[in-house]
Amino acid sequence: TSIAQVINHYAAIPGDNPDLDPRLRRPDGGVQTLNLTAEQRRDLEAFLLTLSGTALYTDPKWSNPFSPAGTIILQNAPVPNPTPAQALNISTRLAVASGDNVVIGGFIVKGNTTKSVLIRGLGPSLTNFGLTDTLADPVLELHSADGAVLFRNDNWKDTQRTQIEGTPFQPADDREAVIVASLPPAAYTAILSGKNQPGGIGLIEIYDRDQATDSELANISTRGVVGAQNNVMIGGFILGGDGNTRVAVRGLGPSLAQFGLTNLLSDPMLELHDANGGTLIANRSEERR
Repeated sequence: TSIAQVINHYAAIPGDNPDLDPRLRRPDGGVQTLNLTAEQRRDLEAFLLTLSGTALYTDPKWSNPFSPAGTIILQNAPVPNPTPAQALNISTRLAVASGDNVVIGGFIVKGNTTKSVLIRGLGPSLTNFGLTDTLADPVLELHSADGAVLFRNDNWKDTQRTQIEGTPFQPADDREAVIVASLPPAAYTAILSGKNQPGGIGLIEIYDRDQATDSELANISTRGVVGAQNNVMIGGFILGGDGNTRVAVRGLGPSLAQFGLTNLLSDPMLELHDANGGTLIANRSEERR
């Protein structure tokens, strides 16, 4: 006799059986059955097939389905609250020039404790992805909200080498730049430029190295020169946690004139893509989210 046959038997017990245990009859004389749908029967069979061991077949307490000794109490397991999503990484690929046309990445550390971050400036290794005219020798600077230079790095091996070498963050080219810092809650600016001011396509990345602390990366932005084809601005970000969150992504151009900038993007177009390149949403209205 198979498990499926046993389930089907108790799902359709004949009511004319003179030897039927009285406890399987309702007060009105009808038969107490499992009342399971076909799909529920299959689910029950699949569950029973996951049980291992022999106690179910050899322990006498399971021999009588009406014995209190064989009662099983099913309880719903507590469902943990989902961890709120937060930004783990933000990166921007863009053509890097000089003067006002360096790449500027701003971010805010929000919370109650210091945040360990890692910032990378890549250029030469981007040729591995088929790009040409890349930034030959990236230079990174990290500034505080008042403009003071907190850290500067030209080649990643020059400083903080022991914190970078052998980790997933070690650049593929020794000329690329990395900064590791523990930052209190505040606003910060990372600037990517080229050594001796030659330009090219570069990538600036900001990583949250410790998601367990009571602080997070927030309001991350990048300013640079937007071109066409390989020179459009590409901003990537990764959200961690197991819950959903709402994000706002903005593309600005004309309104930057109020900050004294010229040669502005006249009509920004914005697209949000998933990890597979699929377009989730597109907005081509002027300076809309």
